[in-house]
Amino acid sequence: MVRLDEGLEQFNSYIQKNCGNTDNQQQKVDELIESYRLEEALEYYNLDIEKHPENSAYIQNQAIILFKMNRVKEAFKYYNQARQFDPKYLTYNYNEAVSLVKMNSLCEALEYFNFAIQNNPGNEECYNYKASILDEMGRFEEALKNYDLAIQKNPQNSHFYSNKSNTLRKMNRLKEAFEYNNISIQINPENSVYYYHQAITLELMGRLNEALEFCEFAINKNPKNSEYLGYKANILSKMNRRGDALKYYRLAIQLNPENPKYYHDQAINLLEMGRLVEALLNQDSAIMRDPEKHKYYNNKAAILQRMNKPNEALGNNDLAIQKNPENPDYYFNKATTLVQLNRLVEALEYYDIAIQKNPENADYYFSKATTLDQLNKLEEALTYYDFYIGKHHKNSNYYEYKGTINVDIAKTYYNFLSFSNNEVEQIGRSIELLQLSYLNKPEKFPLLQQQSDCLIQLNRFEEALEQYELAIKEDPQNSEYISNKSSTLYSMNRFEEALQGYEQAIQINPEYSAYFNSKGILTLYLYIAITLVKLNRLEEALQYYDLAIEKTPENPEYFNEKGILTLYLQTATTLDRLNRLDEALSNYDQAISKNRTNSEYFDNKAAILDKMNKFEESFF
Repeated sequence: MVRLDEGLEQFNSYIQKNCGNTDNQQQKVDELIESYRLEEALEYYNLDIEKHPENSAYIQNQAIILFKMNRVKEAFKYYNQARQFDPKYLTYNYNEAVSLVKMNSLCEALEYFNFAIQNNPGNEECYNYKASILDEMGRFEEALKNYDLAIQKNPQNSHFYSNKSNTLRKMNRLKEAFEYNNISIQINPENSVYYYHQAITLELMGRLNEALEFCEFAINKNPKNSEYLGYKANILSKMNRRGDALKYYRLAIQLNPENPKYYHDQAINLLEMGRLVEALLNQDSAIMRDPEKHKYYNNKAAILQRMNKPNEALGNNDLAIQKNPENPDYYFNKATTLVQLNRLVEALEYYDIAIQKNPENADYYFSKATTLDQLNKLEEALTYYDFYIGKHHKNSNYYEYKGTINVDIAKTYYNFLSFSNNEVEQIGRSIELLQLSYLNKPEKFPLLQQQSDCLIQLNRFEEALEQYELAIKEDPQNSEYISNKSSTLYSMNRFEEALQGYEQAIQINPEYSAYFNSKGILTLYLYIAITLVKLNRLEEALQYYDLAIEKTPENPEYFNEKGILTLYLQTATTLDRLNRLDEALSNYDQAISKNRTNSEYFDNKAAILDKMNKFEESFF
């Protein structure tokens, strides 16, 4: 908002300088104004105008009182009348312009300030006000030029530097904004507003600790300003100090319990803390105090979504849209609620409206694509990922998800024997997309893993190996990277290298949870054992099976695998080692005792019994 306090101070001085009243009458008027009994003061000026209807000073005094009473249109009328009686009096244009600012008639106000500057080019306040209006109109470069003129004419006025800083902040020229606000603090270190504005700038720069410090300076200078307390709460919430934030939201509410913003912001903080019932109560308090604020209904819908009350959320989505039908986010959020209700086709309609209103928001396309994916409309989903990938969007998720969908499409036609030309093309495109994704976000290992999966499906093992080596180069202590590289080496029949990699992965992180597969099998030890079998190092392989059994003894798969290994072992040994079959049999018995539903265990046990010439037991 344009600053008016300097203008009001000037108006008070006009009252004392320009009254035509007697000393006693003027003293009486001054007392009435000081005690804010403005209606009575206005009566005195009306009497003066009746006696001297063409005296511009009396008319202006009446305008000043009307302005202070917030009867701005009447004030403007009397300023205009005073200027007609005395067109050379320079203050009238200035006062009319300030009145127009108050009436939000910015274009007209700008014209009056231009007249005021023409009549009195040395008045720095005219440039300051003109700059403020230009700022309000979004004409920031012109605003900066006028602030510079004001500063040039009065370099000791701290407000000019502060106002210029605010405009620079809107232009996202944050470093310059910080520097100009510093000057305003140096000139007037007692003004709490300057510290508050500096906190806002620092927050936008991502310097949250310093922002918090300046916010505390502002509070120390003016501890009764609820806006400062509410803002400090927002910074603390952003720093994930949500418990501390609650304290300051409550202080702000105590000082100004009718400000709905504090309840709204506190609701968001509570939502992030998972305290959903309290969040909902605060959001309702905000709505009660300002039922026309559309974003309050939007946030209430978000809370209800989290509470798994999508039907109630949908009603609030509709209220937000009703109160502001031009906000595309509200249609987008309604679509997400419909997805929660599994009303996917309707959700697509609202995604379309959001996209129509703001075709540059990548999230809309992304979410619509994932919804199409849920509907198994994979080709359409790819189209929506393409919209922003084609514009060289920098969010790697688009490439990653599209790459995954390409793999899904290929897998749909996979016959476990070979890929058709079309399927190979799909997977190849998937690899390209995942490469783009990785280039945009190189710290995301899952992209490398998906890319390597695609390459392995195409038997392009060397390229897959390169991806894992790239990941290991970036993070040489990540045991998962090394384990996956080893699996690729195994697929290439490079068993010695694979074995070294598996052992290195265990050495780095012996208990890493990713080594367990969905069945609970400690897969890395199994991979080592199987690799040792390939190298014909069977005794060592048995040791690794034993390690796996030791770590998860309740999983029957280990006994099955160990039993199979014993079959290989007995074919490679001499007859004097036939007693090893008993060990194999023992392992199958343990596996069967833990899972009697797996026919494979019985089949393998029967094979062992057959090998031992125990045909009757085998048949049974």
